[in-house]
Amino acid sequence: MAKIIDMLSEEEKAKVRKVLKAVKEEKRKVKYTNKHNVPQEIINAIHNDNYTRGKAIISVTGLLQSPRIRLLANEHEEELVVDVSDEIWKLLGQSVHTILERANENNKDTITEQRMFAKVNEWTISGQTDSIDIKDNILKDYKVTSVWSVVSAKKDGKAEWEQQLNLYAWLYRQNLGKNID
Repeated sequence: MAKIIDMLSEEEKAKVRKVLKAVKEEKRKVKYTNKHNVPQEIINAIHNDNYTRGKAIISVTGLLQSPRIRLLANEHEEELVVDVSDEIWKLLGQSVHTILERANENNKDTITEQRMFAKVNEWTISGQTDSIDIKDNILKDYKVTSVWSVVSAKKDGKAEWEQQLNLYAWLYRQNLGKNID
C-alpha cells in the first residue's frame, strides 16, 4: 500500500489521509428523516445498532465497498440524509443473524459471530463470520436478500459474496494458521 500512496499527488494523499481518519472513527453521525411516519420503536432499533468493527481501521465489508463511494461519503458527510424507512432492511438481517446465533448456542462444534483481526502494513482489518463449523471445517456467511439476488447468484455467481468469504477465510488463516472451506 505504501508504494501506491507514493504514486499519488499531494492533494490525493491528503484525501486518502482524510478517508483513513474518518474510517478510524467508530460510527458516522447520520442525519435521519422520517418521511413515512415510522413508529418510534423502529427508529430506536435502527439507532441502537450495536455493530462495531472493533479496533480495526476497516472491515471486510468496508474493503469491498467502492473506494469512491467511501471517499465521497466522507467528504460530504454533513450533507448526507437518510430516511429511517430506508434502514428497516438492516433490522431484518440483524434479526435473522440473532436467531441463527441462538441456534448455535450449545453447539461446541460451531463458532458463531466471531470477529477476527489481521494487520496489513499499517491497516488493521477485521471481519466477523456468521458461523464456522469446526468439525467439517466450513465457513458460513448467511445473506438476507431478495429472491432475485439468489436467482442471479445461482446463475451468474455473486462476486462480492465470494470475495467476502475469501477474505474471511484469509482472516481465519491469519488468526488460526489453518485453511478452511
